[in-house]
Amino acid sequence: MDPHYQQWLSLFVRWLHVITGIAWIGSSFYFNWLDGNLRKPERKVDEAGLAGELWSVHGGGFYVVQKYSVAPSELPKTLHWFKWEAYTTWLSGFCLLVLVYYMGGAAYLLDEGSSPVGPSTGVAIGVLSLLFGWLVYHGLADTRLVDRPVAFASLGFVLVTLLAYGLTQVFTNRAAYIHVGAMLGTIMAANVFFVIIPGQRRMVDAMLAGKEPDGRAGARAKQRSLHNNYITLPVLFIMVSNHYPITFDHTHGWAVLAALSVLGAGTRHWFNLKNKGHRNKWILPVAALGMLALAVVSRPRAASAEGEPVAFETVWNIVSTRCATCHSSSPTDAIFTTPPSGVVYDTPEQIRAFAEAINQRAVLTQSMPLGNRTQMTTEERQTLGRWIAQGARIDGSPGGGPSAKAATTSAPSPAAPSDPAARARQVYEQRCAVCHGSRGAGDGAAAQTLSPKPRALSDAGWQKGVTDEYLRKVILEGGAAVGKSPAMPGNLDLKREPEAVDALVRLVRSFGE
Repeated sequence: MDPHYQQWLSLFVRWLHVITGIAWIGSSFYFNWLDGNLRKPERKVDEAGLAGELWSVHGGGFYVVQKYSVAPSELPKTLHWFKWEAYTTWLSGFCLLVLVYYMGGAAYLLDEGSSPVGPSTGVAIGVLSLLFGWLVYHGLADTRLVDRPVAFASLGFVLVTLLAYGLTQVFTNRAAYIHVGAMLGTIMAANVFFVIIPGQRRMVDAMLAGKEPDGRAGARAKQRSLHNNYITLPVLFIMVSNHYPITFDHTHGWAVLAALSVLGAGTRHWFNLKNKGHRNKWILPVAALGMLALAVVSRPRAASAEGEPVAFETVWNIVSTRCATCHSSSPTDAIFTTPPSGVVYDTPEQIRAFAEAINQRAVLTQSMPLGNRTQMTTEERQTLGRWIAQGARIDGSPGGGPSAKAATTSAPSPAAPSDPAARARQVYEQRCAVCHGSRGAGDGAAAQTLSPKPRALSDAGWQKGVTDEYLRKVILEGGAAVGKSPAMPGNLDLKREPEAVDALVRLVRSFGE
């Protein structure tokens, strides 16, 4: 699908998902609040089987709601069902899962550098996790264990935590979070579709047939509805968590998810108790302290400023190679046609302005590059962190580098080999191989994300059509200098190393031999 239209489709489906999710969760909260606030009628009501009623005022009007222990003596002509909110929320959510995580080569789903499975297997694991999650829950909910709420909830918590841990071993942490949320959402929607609505339908059908409805079906539906109510806050947290990599991309992100799920369910329990008139004094304070403690213990260790000052040209090369394929005014990534979140790294000033964001996403949580598709190394992340810790300088002072004009004049790094051929190989492996491949075949780790695709330096026809001077110009000034893709960054810092540049030209020529 065209990336432009895919983004519009994703926007529409996400909008629909949020709207229907608000309607579904809102009705769940309302009816559970309603059950907890029903009172015996204060006026004479000539109606058998009435469990309670509630009077309320809203929007300038007065309302009275009545609930029956099982069912009224006769059905009204119009009976409103609450089901399409649940169905539409799940369907739109699953469509989002497909659009964001399963299409586009599963870029958001798998980490190319560490995932043990391919896209097809990853998608299969994702879909099966939703199915088996429901089957396991449904099987347990039909046992006597469900009558022991604490034991049932504890077992469910352990199983969900194990699932979260397992998925982080296969998926990106973000995808693992979303699939746990999707599994919980599937349980909620399946409860409505397979248990709650069929149970209510059987009661209605019995009344239409002139029979006494079986109250057990209503009680079972109510129990599943209560389960859904407790699941809502953990699911809502997961829905918004993808904006906060401090959670899902923590070293123990699965444990953060487990802790927040407990805090969310506990908060929901406090509200349910309050609705029943029980004024618990410790659950909310404990939940608040738990959130604060989690924020403190999950804080990642900041990079140290100690060590050799990091010149900005080093940072520029890392960002240009690993980040600018997406975060550019003209992205070359096959998925992102516009820079994500509007973040652009076209100039030194822009890189410095977003230094803290780079620190959070690329250094501390390592959630960027997405799925590490451009293969940013641990050493490069440490270099970025040290540069930021040293003040994120872009001038020529210690810890700095080129000015906004990118006029680099600094000497080679002390770690650079003195032999030109070895230096050329080092530069190629650090800066070029990620796109062009280690043997110049155009099959580097970032190649599939780029449009146009990187040049196959091993192409004999292309080798015959370019001069050595042309290659030098591309190496030093980048693709834009010869009318090619601006995604090919320049290496102005190599101007002080002409022998290394000549050796790099010879290395490129060797790929065509």
